[in-house]
Amino acid sequence: MAKKKNKSGNPAKRNLPATHDHQPKAPAVTTIDVELDGNTITVDLAPVRNVRLMRRLKNEDVGALVEFFEGTFGEQLDELEERYNLVDIDEYQALLSRVMEKVAAANPNSRS
Repeated sequence: MAKKKNKSGNPAKRNLPATHDHQPKAPAVTTIDVELDGNTITVDLAPVRNVRLMRRLKNEDVGALVEFFEGTFGEQLDELEERYNLVDIDEYQALLSRVMEKVAAANPNSRS
């Protein structure tokens, strides 16, 4: 009688690499440095990619807006507020638009 082949789900028995035999995916780089008015600004794109945060912004959650700017500009936010005299939301939005234009220009294949 012929011996049946083992068709189990075990990759080792099928002479296939186990799923843990691959290199882990490198973490995505989320920061980029851009030049604006002769100043280098480090922009963290993680908040832009955070769907939950974007949903909160869409629902006009003021806390989410603060979280977004703090996450995007980090520790340099206080310095940017002073340098660009940011007081109201329109001024923050104008700075964000200018910075994101620079980010897009530096990263033309990105759809952040």
